[in-house]
Amino acid sequence: MIAASESPNRGVWHWMLFGERELRAGWRLLIFLAIVIALIKASDVSLGVLLHRTDGDTKYLVFTSTHFIMFLLATRIMGRIEGKTIADYGLPWRKMFRVQFMQGRGARSRRGIPFLGHDTCTSSPLRRGC
Repeated sequence: MIAASESPNRGVWHWMLFGERELRAGWRLLIFLAIVIALIKASDVSLGVLLHRTDGDTKYLVFTSTHFIMFLLATRIMGRIEGKTIADYGLPWRKMFRVQFMQGRGARSRRGIPFLGHDTCTSSPLRRGC
């Protein structure tokens, strides 16, 4: 007698959403973007109410740092959904400012790519329209 297959017949939706072992990469990206957008919009609305009388520099600093924190929070939420850690996404806490970081920083400076917000448009007279 032929044994019945142990895996249930999964429909088209399961095939579209999941690969062999986990959620497909495109769906993971869409879920991550939805989480990031929702967190950033919520923080922008609440901070806009709290900081409506402050100067532009303070607002810029607060909003930029809050957006960074929202990205980290979204990464943590996505890690919980997928059962992974932040280090699995390429953000290892224990090694973050070691050799690979410095190598990347050195490669960026050799190519003339700005680092930490430095503007290259003002330093090059050949660049127009910056």
